[in-house]
Amino acid sequence: GPQIPAVAMGSWSGSYEDCDKEDYACVQQHARFATENWLHIGGRHIDTANDYRTQAAIGEVLSRSSYSREDMYLTTKCPGAM
Repeated sequence: GPQIPAVAMGSWSGSYEDCDKEDYACVQQHARFATENWLHIGGRHIDTANDYRTQAAIGEVLSRSSYSREDMYLTTKCPGAM
């Protein structure tokens, strides 16, 4: 069966050094750009987390892409203490 790709695009909002911590629009813009480019070069695995504040932008790009859900691998983290 299918195997999850070993390499994933990270989507941590702290990677976008030109965005202020509270500048949600800037973070979303970078996340959309990164996701579009990741798909363009053949990436199919994206690592996310609620705390990254990038999930909505990533979902937006994925919904517009030509790839089916079955083509993509999304990983995330559970917020808070377990």
